[in-house]
Amino acid sequence: MKDSHDGKMALGVNTFKKLVTESEVFVDKTLFIKEIIDSAEEAILITRPRRWGKTLNLDMLRIFFAIEVDEQGNKVSENSNKVLFKGGDCSVTKGDGKQIIKQLPTLKIAAEVDRDNDGYVQSYQGHYPVIYINFKDVRENTFAEVEIRLKNLIKDLYKEHKYLKYSSKLDDGDKEDYQKYIDQNYHGISFKSAIKFLSELLHRHFSQLVYILIDEYDKPVNHLLEHDVDGKNIEAISQTGALLSDIFSACGKDNRHLNKIVMTGIFDALKKEGNSGFNNLCVFKISDAQFSNHFGFSETEINEMLEKLKFTDNVIKIVKQNIKEWYNGYRVPLGFGEVIEAYTPWSVMNHLRKITKIGIVPPESYWEKSGVDWVLEKLSIDSTTLERMKELAGFKVLNFANPRHALIQLVESRRINEEILTYLLLNSGYLTLAEKRGYQIPNQEVLLAFREEVIKKWVEQELKGIGDANLVIKKLHDTLMNQEDFANALQELILNKIPFGDKSEAYFQSLIGGIIELYYVTSQSQARYQVIVEKTVSKAGRIDNIFYPVIDSEGGVIIHEYKKLSRTNLQNVSQTLKEGFWQILEKGYLKEPLAKKAHHVAHHQWDSISIRSIVCYQDETNGKWSAKIEEKSLDIKEAEKVVNICGDRPNKNALLKEFKASDVYDLIDKIKEQLQTKKRKADIGSGDNDNSWVSKEEARSKKSKTVQMG
Repeated sequence: MKDSHDGKMALGVNTFKKLVTESEVFVDKTLFIKEIIDSAEEAILITRPRRWGKTLNLDMLRIFFAIEVDEQGNKVSENSNKVLFKGGDCSVTKGDGKQIIKQLPTLKIAAEVDRDNDGYVQSYQGHYPVIYINFKDVRENTFAEVEIRLKNLIKDLYKEHKYLKYSSKLDDGDKEDYQKYIDQNYHGISFKSAIKFLSELLHRHFSQLVYILIDEYDKPVNHLLEHDVDGKNIEAISQTGALLSDIFSACGKDNRHLNKIVMTGIFDALKKEGNSGFNNLCVFKISDAQFSNHFGFSETEINEMLEKLKFTDNVIKIVKQNIKEWYNGYRVPLGFGEVIEAYTPWSVMNHLRKITKIGIVPPESYWEKSGVDWVLEKLSIDSTTLERMKELAGFKVLNFANPRHALIQLVESRRINEEILTYLLLNSGYLTLAEKRGYQIPNQEVLLAFREEVIKKWVEQELKGIGDANLVIKKLHDTLMNQEDFANALQELILNKIPFGDKSEAYFQSLIGGIIELYYVTSQSQARYQVIVEKTVSKAGRIDNIFYPVIDSEGGVIIHEYKKLSRTNLQNVSQTLKEGFWQILEKGYLKEPLAKKAHHVAHHQWDSISIRSIVCYQDETNGKWSAKIEEKSLDIKEAEKVVNICGDRPNKNALLKEFKASDVYDLIDKIKEQLQTKKRKADIGSGDNDNSWVSKEEARSKKSKTVQMG
């Protein structure tokens, strides 16, 4: 289903000018400029997860503040950047090189006035020298390589301001030192003071204080973290963190040539101890109110974009529901007790762009990993913390310790404690503040990424000592489609070997679902199924495991409901199996896959649903675990009929009596028989058809109406 749209969307654009001139659909974040100007802080670090608009916002600051100069460093009379903010006719070069005149919109900052009632654009736009550096390409594997790469960045930075060599406001000694940074001749000059010295030269040349903008300042540390093997990079990480602290402290602390320094990154990776280091730096995290509404998309901004795309009301309804479940959920404080839920910009824009190209599609993950994945993969996480992480993977809210320390503590301690883990997960976007207190996973996209690492670590830990983990994982996956084979594999490979002791329903739900999920993420080309563990379908119910066939693979959907018994006999095992089946019917679990198939036919070509009740029980004498599985398979029509008959919160005894069924298994069989009888009558030309055949539930409805009318 493809819907019409008029707005062009520029995706992956990191330059403000390109965004404004080439895209008709974008979110106006220009009030960020006003908040930077009005803020009392001189040194600002804003940390956000990857792809949250940090680079675009910093480039916007650069374009707004920067003085436009000619080759001699003289301020040009025509300010070409002003129109980007005030709107109006703008000359734009198209991809084929042709020049066109485009009418640009007026952005929010153009309507703002300062305390003197002067416009921000008129008073501040194009009035300041700017030093802008992006560390995104500093991806070196040793400290020596990092140092060389940083010196090359400094060289390129100085060359951007080559007009300083001819400035009449600088003396010969200043110009000589300026050239040394380009030549990388560090005799008599300081590498750590390079940015500060450039700010001094710019201040003298323009007689204006300087804005210093540093994007992805922590990339050198993050890259070393992400590529650390067995702790071999720890010394390089520590040295790199110390070097960055020295560089930024030199230009951002006690620098009389500075207006403000604004830095962005994922983590706070700098040392700020006592009177040493960059201790005047103010850090604003995703959980802080200041600057919070300028990163991520709000509900209002999402609605404005959808209006610009001119989707139909039906498409807007579907899209809003999908992106809310997948890309929303970050609780962002705005101050004075007000909180909004923010969307991940990169994921939303990717999803909307795909819809404009090919029509309605299911949401998918666009998550980009960060340094915290190194934490989840490689660091030593104790079993207690891992259990709490597993609870998070079940969408539970946990009260972790409030983080107080920076990333450098991780490097120095090497072992994860709860506080450091919370800091890393929160700043990387894996966690958000819960509604009342504590932390939780924000949305489905993040859950998939988080579960991949957590479940992998937990499953591998649980499978220790029971043989070849890869063999167990593959065998359980390969037998999933067949009830008997699956039951045998589960008993032989897992239940016979897991340690004695009490286990919860959640244990079996997470272990079996996690094994199938782990196979999917590690062996996608061979995987037949992907799984959702604990899918909420109503206020009263969650599906323990729902397994969807991978597109083009054979098989139908499988739903698992787990029950656990510690005291067992044949009678209560049998009764508990039936309770599991009834729960699937009573709480409407079949509605979930049927709805997906109805909305996304191309991505859900399966034609059956198997529902399983699984009871795991422990022998009271020897502590050994066993399992019993009951299964019923339904085609699509049968599943729809079961949903229609059972309805919302059905009366079990009344249904059993009406269908003359002995138990819940027999009830399902009778419903299936009813459909088959109808089909046979239609096939032999009995005159019955979809319009004349009246089901028992329809007859009940008519009878009820008759009684009420009488």
